[in-house]
Amino acid sequence: YHMFIPILTVVILSIGGRMRMTRTNMLEVLNSDYIRTARAKGVPQVKIIFGHALKNSLIPVITYFGPMLAYIVTGSLVVEQIFAVNGIGRAFVSSITDRDYPLIMGTTIVLATLIATTLVLLMLTMGIRNARLEAAQDRARAEELISENRELQDKLDSMGTVEGNKALAEELLGLVDPDTVVITPTP
Repeated sequence: YHMFIPILTVVILSIGGRMRMTRTNMLEVLNSDYIRTARAKGVPQVKIIFGHALKNSLIPVITYFGPMLAYIVTGSLVVEQIFAVNGIGRAFVSSITDRDYPLIMGTTIVLATLIATTLVLLMLTMGIRNARLEAAQDRARAEELISENRELQDKLDSMGTVEGNKALAEELLGLVDPDTVVITPTP
């Protein structure tokens, strides 16, 4: 029971910013086009929120988990001192006041290793997630290119006629009068 207040202090100090960040990202995602499309298709609201919106709105929050862990660990140094809890933070602060350099270096290395390991795991997790997102974006871009190629093929098919040539010249040259442009077919 004696750890309840110190844990509550650390949690309260770090949870407010994450809640605000999650809310802001969620509102941004809920106003995006694909959410409106899902609503128009009649997808249930629960599935939209938990299946689509929350998954995408948590990406920045998850990305911020590494620095948040560093904040919690370094913030717990102060909390341990205030509530007289024996832990790595209290040992670190007492080693600074006692000028115990090996303990200072060891504690710093342990904390830095913990934070670096968390950041590496976070980067790997986000890399896997981003690879999935990039694959979906690549598919969408490929469909867009196919659509553009169909439009270009339609334009090329109409180039055989004089009207088609004038329309193409008007579109390509913009300000130039298509009646003054003479396009001669190549043999």
